Amino acid sequence: MPETKREKRPKSKKSPKEYEDRLRMVTRLFIRGISEAEIAQAVGVDQSTISRDLDEIRKRNQKYF
Repeated sequence: MPETKREKRPKSKKSPKEYEDRLRMVTRLFIRGISEAEIAQAVGVDQSTISRDLDEIRKRNQKYF
């Protein structure tokens, strides 16, 4: 069976402010105990995006843990 290359989805053209706003929202929801899947649904993105967002949040706040 021939391999098919997966097409890359175009990156979102969100502004840095919109990205930071989403990270703040993700942080608030995660602290409240909401699951990644539920956060993704509330924010309107894929669960894998939330996972990457949480990785970024942890990285930025590593000194506080």
